[in-house]
Amino acid sequence: MASRAQWAKWVRGWDRSGMTAAEYAAQEGIHPGTLTHWKWKLRRDARERRERESLTESETTTFLEVSPPASWWQMSERIEVVVGDLVVRVPDGFDTSTLRQVIDALTEEEA
Repeated sequence: MASRAQWAKWVRGWDRSGMTAAEYAAQEGIHPGTLTHWKWKLRRDARERRERESLTESETTTFLEVSPPASWWQMSERIEVVVGDLVVRVPDGFDTSTLRQVIDALTEEEA
């Protein structure tokens, strides 16, 4: 019984030969179906190995959590509140209770 290494050698030889599986197998004294099976198996194993290595590489990647500061909204120049066709532009440092009153007044008129 031939080893995996021997089959790999035969498959490489067949790939380089330009012959059909039947021609190359007859030359080497092996079964053509077994030759094509080993070609499939060796390629599948190589693909699975590459996929495992790829997963291993991604598992070693370090991710850092980035969170905006609690006052992220204060970093913008202004906030825009849109109610229907009306746009209210609110500057930095606004008084939240005044804004609430404006929003309440606008929404009461629509109701």
